[in-house]
Amino acid sequence: MEGLQDDLDVLLVGAYFGKRNPGQVSTFMCAILNNSADLEPKFLSFCKIGSGYSFEQLAEIRNRILPFAKPFNPSNCPTWFSLAPPSREKPDLIISNYNDCPVITVKATQIVESTQYACGYTLRFPRFVGIREDKKYVDCMTLSEMNHLRQLAEGRLALKSLQDYSSLGGMKRKRKTVKKPTVSSLYVSADVKDVKQVGSFFSNKEFCVSHGDEKTEKNQLEILIAKFGGSLTQNPSSNTFCIISGKPNGLKEKSFIVDGRFNIARIDWVFKCIEEKRLIPFKPSFMIFANKETLQSFRNLVDCYGDSYTEPVTVEEFKELISKIDISKLSYNVEETVKEFKNRYLNKFE
Repeated sequence: MEGLQDDLDVLLVGAYFGKRNPGQVSTFMCAILNNSADLEPKFLSFCKIGSGYSFEQLAEIRNRILPFAKPFNPSNCPTWFSLAPPSREKPDLIISNYNDCPVITVKATQIVESTQYACGYTLRFPRFVGIREDKKYVDCMTLSEMNHLRQLAEGRLALKSLQDYSSLGGMKRKRKTVKKPTVSSLYVSADVKDVKQVGSFFSNKEFCVSHGDEKTEKNQLEILIAKFGGSLTQNPSSNTFCIISGKPNGLKEKSFIVDGRFNIARIDWVFKCIEEKRLIPFKPSFMIFANKETLQSFRNLVDCYGDSYTEPVTVEEFKELISKIDISKLSYNVEETVKEFKNRYLNKFE
């Protein structure tokens, strides 16, 4: 198994009892995240892992998952998990809730087609590497990421060993090289250690960039934040100032919203801060999600339509505010109010 190239992060969702020790689990089913717009994440069966771990690591996995596992019933499969019809490869135990499923790192030589698993593919010679304590279920490999890796080098994740000489003529073969699969830049984090700081309004603030958008990729946003003094994390915590995202309906974003602790700001907010060279206070138009503390502060800073009491608005922002007003629900006569306003404030300028 030497020469393996890629570490893959998958979700451990179930377990199998061993043949030699029927009362102990020793093999595990893993899944990847389906790219869907559903509020609840969906996971597809992907591979079985039965090697690579030490006795101590195997014991750690058992201790980690068995308190949350229950016998798997194919007729009552969890809504968040899918097997290949007609459930050809199914575990003996299933973890009840995806929140309790650990993300693990595995190595493999190739991604190959398979009718045994829900995603239509599986790993050849998968081996356990370790548990990713720093990752949650939303951070495991997605179906689109798997397809991206599969298309590179025709699914090969490792360099095949080559004989030094041909068995026929004794001529030395040229060593073939296979381009190492890489994850799309849409998901790759930036290396900011050499980024030169040009401003400080993000100083002492930690940011988590979840997704970029069609104009600005995730790593480009991270470099911009670092340029103006901000620090970065891939896993938000109590120290995180906010999450930045260009994907309001992304699965990670939905998970953060359910969590409820973190403010999620739109990419526009970052560029507005850079444009004005200051840390601009949050307001509803900049937010994908605001936590309880931020919502409370909005009550003191903006009106019911999101118009700030202290911050100026552009013409476009004003048009957006007006568009949110449902005239039919106003408790006063709009035409009379406009007439009164003109008489009181505008007539003297005519």
